[in-house]
Amino acid sequence: MQEMPPPRATPGNGGLVLLLATRADDPRPTATSHSEVSPSEKPVKLLAREQGSPEVGTQLRRTKTVLDVSNPKIVQGNEILQDDAAELQAAAAALAASGRRGVRTLPFSQANFRRVSQAFHTHGTIARVISRTDVPVFSAEKINMAEQPAYVYNCRSSNAWAHDMALSVTHFPETDLTFATMYGCHQEAEAQIIKRLSTMQGEAAVSHPLLLPGIFAELERQRHKSLIDKTLLVVESYIYERDVLQQSLDGGGGGGPAAAMEKLERNMRKRNTWLETTYFRNGLVSWNTQLGRMVEEAEALGPPAEKGPMAEMSSRVGRRVHEIRHEYEDWIRDCTMRLDGMTMATQWAQNETNLEIALETKRDSKHMRSIALLTMVFLPGTFLATVFSMDFFEWKPDDEGTARVSQFIWIYFVITVLLTLGTVGLWYYFVIYRPLRRQVPDEEEDDDDDD
Repeated sequence: MQEMPPPRATPGNGGLVLLLATRADDPRPTATSHSEVSPSEKPVKLLAREQGSPEVGTQLRRTKTVLDVSNPKIVQGNEILQDDAAELQAAAAALAASGRRGVRTLPFSQANFRRVSQAFHTHGTIARVISRTDVPVFSAEKINMAEQPAYVYNCRSSNAWAHDMALSVTHFPETDLTFATMYGCHQEAEAQIIKRLSTMQGEAAVSHPLLLPGIFAELERQRHKSLIDKTLLVVESYIYERDVLQQSLDGGGGGGPAAAMEKLERNMRKRNTWLETTYFRNGLVSWNTQLGRMVEEAEALGPPAEKGPMAEMSSRVGRRVHEIRHEYEDWIRDCTMRLDGMTMATQWAQNETNLEIALETKRDSKHMRSIALLTMVFLPGTFLATVFSMDFFEWKPDDEGTARVSQFIWIYFVITVLLTLGTVGLWYYFVIYRPLRRQVPDEEEDDDDDD
């Protein structure tokens, strides 16, 4: 394909030409023929604004086919068969269900996409940027197109969440003309872009190369703000759910299979929420890094020492993106605080559970000590009763058949009492008294060290 030459530097030739390409899974209705439809139903909108023009002119064109940038589907012009149409509709339905390849699928035929790329001087790096899918990107390059300098900017938002988009911008400083294509543009973003462009005043503002990347950053900020509000609410709900482990402990782990399954699902939801929030925070950090590169590019386009419309507009874009970066830093800190709070709440619940288990164990230990003490009291008597029941201590009745108690019965009681006292004394010495004596010298040594 022969490369289209860059525009000539003629007076009044500067301005902005923007193409808004909707997603293939956009819910807006599509036509089955080339008949005219209302502007809101058309998936491709071409916006052109020349320098000095107060209004935004729109030229609408309807396309029928779907093109995957990384794996183009070959279609002969705009004519497609019914089988191809059914296949494309199925692909669009799959995209709507998955939401993972919306930006990579465009409402162009392959031939139209080639013509659009040629007419808009789209650089080939956009394919690599779009293919990165879940990695946000902002790239800036200064190249030569047919011996004419040009600035090329590419933006890509993560497709880990809905409404991801991509942007390619080619700016020719000699003619002050900017060509741009917004990929995956949904209705709300389209309205925001048109509204912001309609408020631009001055030639430098309209054709500035970082105007559309700045608008892209604003749209991404709005998307992330809605996501972070929902995410933090979910995390906070799990932070306040501290009594679940206590309820499980009080319930004794009962409830049957249904309760066990509910507990398993609850733990899985908590784990997934923690992982998703961590992933979301990492995504914010990555995009904030790309915004830093955008600020550096704005400073490079309009250094503070320079004066003029370009430098002033670059300074405005840089300041605004810098403010957006501060917001992202606050959001990142909020995510970190919620994640730490979730971890701390889990640790608190575990500590409380461990404390309850320790208290219950201590109560059981007291009962066991009482049982052991009773055993030590009765064990000597039981032992001696067994010993005295031997033939050696057999009682002998008199001649009349009357049983007599041996005169040595006192030996049993004396030895029983002595053995009982000795057993209890040894238990008290080794279990209670001796450990206390060991603790007293240690405390005295600590006091001496402090002095």
